[in-house]
Amino acid sequence: MKKHGLSSHRKIYIGTMKWLMRICAGLTFGLVIFLIAYVFIKGIPGISWNFISTAPTVIPHNIGILPDILNTVYIVLATIIIVVPLGAGAAVYLTEYAENKKIVRIIEYAAETLSGIPSIIYGLVGMLFFCEFLKMQTSLLAGALTLVIMNLPTVMRTTQESLKTVPQSYREGAFGLGAGKWRVIRTVVLPGCIDGVVTGCILAVGRILGESAALLFTAGFAHTLNGIINGLRSSGSTLTVALYFYAKEEGEFDAAFAIAAILMVLTLLINFAAELVTGYFRRKKEMIALGCDHGGYELKLEIKKYLDEKGIEYKDYGCDSLESVDYPVYAKKVAHAILDGECEKGILFCGTGIGISITANKIKGIRAAVCTDCFT
Repeated sequence: MKKHGLSSHRKIYIGTMKWLMRICAGLTFGLVIFLIAYVFIKGIPGISWNFISTAPTVIPHNIGILPDILNTVYIVLATIIIVVPLGAGAAVYLTEYAENKKIVRIIEYAAETLSGIPSIIYGLVGMLFFCEFLKMQTSLLAGALTLVIMNLPTVMRTTQESLKTVPQSYREGAFGLGAGKWRVIRTVVLPGCIDGVVTGCILAVGRILGESAALLFTAGFAHTLNGIINGLRSSGSTLTVALYFYAKEEGEFDAAFAIAAILMVLTLLINFAAELVTGYFRRKKEMIALGCDHGGYELKLEIKKYLDEKGIEYKDYGCDSLESVDYPVYAKKVAHAILDGECEKGILFCGTGIGISITANKIKGIRAAVCTDCFT
């Protein structure tokens, strides 16, 4: 039978598109490396211990960004403490509790619209509402509340999309074994989408660190050294506002590039921390619970040896000797380890040497209703 290959025109088209994609990827990568290198080359020489550990003074002339660093920490903490519970709670309600789908669609559309509004508009609204109407004056707290409104759609939508990725069979299995609605959400649904929640938090922190327009109207640009309580009630500049101030108002470009380099380092550290946190929850989700009676002890040892060779983490809830044990006891221990979120799945070994797999695609929650004598 004669084989028909690609036509010359098709081969040229595929080759051209491959090269275009490679060029686009190379340009993007090169631009990122250039920006990072340029900022570091221009900014690192201006960073010193005196620069990051002192406050600015006029006589003698000194440029210090310690107040700006502390103000950035204060405003990030205040915003995250408020926006994460609000965003995650709204996402849980819309996904798990809300029954009127029309209202849900309206709220989702409103959230998507809010995420596209320019930050300068948020700054003007925050100034009029928080600073003037609520009499907060220009303060870090007013800026934090403005950033809460800005980042609420991001946290809510990322959490909501993560909740939708949890299979419905997980919920049904836990409900079938007697778990209540809130316990199913707390121990089954939320642990299964923790990556999305962390992603939403990281996106929010990144936007907070990079925001300047909204904070110019609401938080001000004072370089005063305060504690967290007084700082939230007082005007203060974050690192991005200080960067704008030194570059635009003072003409101190060395200080501006030094602040930019510090912001770049903070961004890289946040991404690294996000990877660590995500990896921790991923390992926790992939952990296996092992349980057995005295008859399945030998098989369990073989499985443990295999898991050790593959580098798979596990917790042993079975017997550690050949003494006679009550099999249902260890079945319940494995089941509750999964229900409490300590492990993602488990294996039970009974006297016949048969491994009973409690897999994530069967029952999420207790997930041990496989043999008749487990829960008698």
